[in-house]
Amino acid sequence: MQTAGKFVRLTLILGTIAFLSSCRKNPVSSVPQKAQLKLSVGEVTTNEAWLTIGYSNGGTFTMTRDGTAIISGHFGGSDTTVIDDSLIPERTYTYRATIFLGAGGSYSSDPLEVRTMDTTSHDFSWQTFTLGDGNSSMLNDVVIVSDTLIYAVGAIYLKDSTGQFENDPYNLAIWNGKKWFITRTYFYTICGQTALYPYPARTAIELNPNDIWIAEDGNAVVRWHGNSQSAPVCLPSSFTVYKLWGIDTNSVYAVGDMGNIEHYNGAEWQSLSSGTNYLISNIWGVAGKILCVTTESRLLCISGNSVTETLSWSGIPIRGIWFENKTPIYVSGQGVWSNDGRGWNQMSGLPNVFYAGIRGTATNDMFVVASYGTVIHYNGSTWHAFNELANPVWNFQSVALNNDLVVAVGSEAVSIGGLGVVAIGTRTIH
Repeated sequence: MQTAGKFVRLTLILGTIAFLSSCRKNPVSSVPQKAQLKLSVGEVTTNEAWLTIGYSNGGTFTMTRDGTAIISGHFGGSDTTVIDDSLIPERTYTYRATIFLGAGGSYSSDPLEVRTMDTTSHDFSWQTFTLGDGNSSMLNDVVIVSDTLIYAVGAIYLKDSTGQFENDPYNLAIWNGKKWFITRTYFYTICGQTALYPYPARTAIELNPNDIWIAEDGNAVVRWHGNSQSAPVCLPSSFTVYKLWGIDTNSVYAVGDMGNIEHYNGAEWQSLSSGTNYLISNIWGVAGKILCVTTESRLLCISGNSVTETLSWSGIPIRGIWFENKTPIYVSGQGVWSNDGRGWNQMSGLPNVFYAGIRGTATNDMFVVASYGTVIHYNGSTWHAFNELANPVWNFQSVALNNDLVVAVGSEAVSIGGLGVVAIGTRTIH
């Protein structure tokens, strides 16, 4: 058993109890109070539960699941977290912690019921679209507002009535549930001047249905309000934004090349020092934890205005990151990896390709995308590849989910036309 702030891995082999390393024993109060012993649950997935035993004194304890002892150890006078990773989906378990005192005395916590998540359905029906007329059209990112409102951003080149490509590209595609509409957002040609141009867009986020933030393939951001845009804003540093992420309109982050991180606090953009000069390709967060991915294979964590490297990473190339709560964390790149606080583990059951994008709605409903038209769903237990989307010339870059709707976007190989590519999936069996 380890001290507070550490995790104890629970391993069951043929019903025996695995005893882990023990901490220093502290004296037990001669008149212990049952109220001192608290058993609570944190994260729960389809096959794991994070359980915290709160106790202010030292002593020996045993935890039971459904009346059977599963682990024992010693308290070091602080909370201890146990991860039970031997569970079955959609099942209720009852846990209880018992403290053993001197002279044969003991007392137990109140029983705690924990229900694991069910797996989600792999059954989706798909529609696929190509946007543009060629000329290296591409889609870089996608935002789902609802099943009748989807935004995809990138560079879309259309031909005019004479068959020639129009001079200016389009950078915003809007899905209304039936068809795509192609339009433009405009950015400053040179920051500080007034001339505008519809530069290709790199990334977008939704902060509310009428407030979509779009970053150009440069260092400017506009806000799309349904049928019009705000004036563009140039970020303090000159760099290419690769990803936007935000909590609300008072906290938005932009990350990109040369290790740049910019934070909007509701009034202005401020530069944060990342400690790296490498490209930061992705960012994701929840309240209290915001993580970025750099292409030098590092994970950076943002807390306030501080950027640190708090999670050890093996150096394997990674591109995307997603998590629902503080644990587990998932990253994609050369494989898909997860970290539940006990270190990194590569997830099995996936083809050996480089995964560009990863997003989910829960730990039992997650998608990764890659080249060759690769779209794969994780339901909390198994991975399922949608072979009907496989295409040797399609390269998916980004994916978004909203309830039973998933959208993947990317591009077609230039050698056969260079179109933007979209795949929209709707879950058919729940």
